Amino acid sequence: SGAALGVSYPPSSGAFTPEASSTMSGILPLLAQRGSPLMINVYPYFAYASDPVNVHLDYGQFTATTMEKVGGANVDMVVSESGWPSDGNGDFTTPELAGTYNRNFLKHITSKAGTPKRP
Repeated sequence: SGAALGVSYPPSSGAFTPEASSTMSGILPLLAQRGSPLMINVYPYFAYASDPVNVHLDYGQFTATTMEKVGGANVDMVVSESGWPSDGNGDFTTPELAGTYNRNFLKHITSKAGTPKRP
């Protein structure tokens, strides 16, 4: 659950809540030992919609000229689901924003550029 994240932005400051940390501290070493990824659902929309003053739209839409480096994890993270809603929250959810996110997300995935941590 996204509720397990105490801090999610910027990604390099990402941290689990104290409650989740006690559980994850046992899971992450096992995943790392076996070479298994931690699968996450990535919805930058939620970060942006909850704090549009500090989380910039270009971050959430893959239009930023530089991306925040993700650091700290010894486990590969794999995106299992992602998206941007097209309706339901006023100016934060429009077909145009959803289209921009989807196009840029696919462009990033098909570029095989990787992540800032693993180019």
